[in-house]
Amino acid sequence: MLLPNLYSDISWMDHLTFDVAILMAVLASLVFLYVYLECSDDDK
Repeated sequence: MLLPNLYSDISWMDHLTFDVAILMAVLASLVFLYVYLECSDDDK
């Protein structure tokens, strides 16, 4: 059984993980666009 304190910590970690997931998705999109543009420039 988890203690109330651990439960609150886990809930906080869940929110933190969710925020990190959003940041990672944004960074992945920026990297994808950067690589796509770089490849397009190389093709020209």
